[in-house]
Amino acid sequence: NAIDANIASNYLNMVDDDEFNEFKDATVCVGRIEARKNQLALVQALEGSPYKLVLVGQVSDNFKQYFAEIKKYIDRNENFFYIERIDNEKLYKLFKKCRVSALPSWLDTPGLVSLEAGVMGCNLAVSEIGTTKEYFGENAFYCVPDDVESIRTAIDQAFKKNNNGCLQQKILENYTWAIAAQQTLKGYEKVLYRG
Repeated sequence: NAIDANIASNYLNMVDDDEFNEFKDATVCVGRIEARKNQLALVQALEGSPYKLVLVGQVSDNFKQYFAEIKKYIDRNENFFYIERIDNEKLYKLFKKCRVSALPSWLDTPGLVSLEAGVMGCNLAVSEIGTTKEYFGENAFYCVPDDVESIRTAIDQAFKKNNNGCLQQKILENYTWAIAAQQTLKGYEKVLYRG
């Protein structure tokens, strides 16, 4: 998985406007609303917290009842917000305003949105299941998806951390589509010219 370095650079260099100002320093979670992405545990973990939470994503067809449970938390918490759909490139602007990107999924690869959020300066609170640790190493905070306290702790840690740009630099140096293409080519060459 990788990011488009040109799009990221454009948004990093763009002068901030007022769009998404209401979500400054919020925790954001972007992804299709479904049990695998674990948004219900996320809203449970942050209920009663001082954090703003922005959920972004369409509800999967088979998970309307799952979303109905999530919506109960959103409706009773003035710091919780839901955006059904947003243009992909506008996500970069949203990530730039937010402080933490949370993705407590049951499995992640590590999630394109985590890479996009990280390159825009968000600290990450992500699932420890999947390849997240291989990608982010010491530059993210990890949680166990079935433990709301673990999710809350990861978000607390991510929120308190000052962003020093290490994650951003790691993504730009290792996880762009151009680098992914070079690595894929090397893999093919290795197999084709093996003997």
